[in-house]
Amino acid sequence: MGEAEGMMQEYSIPGLLQPRLGMTTAFADPTAVFLIIILTALYPAAKVRG
Repeated sequence: MGEAEGMMQEYSIPGLLQPRLGMTTAFADPTAVFLIIILTALYPAAKVRG
């Protein structure tokens, strides 16, 4: 990892990071992102329509 390796050792971060994928991360987070995208798309669509 180059320069980051020294910083990782300084803070006792292991060289291999293994993420955990739970039900919340797999489904709720993408759903929240999808809803935010839909809501932000509705405003310009309403401006164009009306």
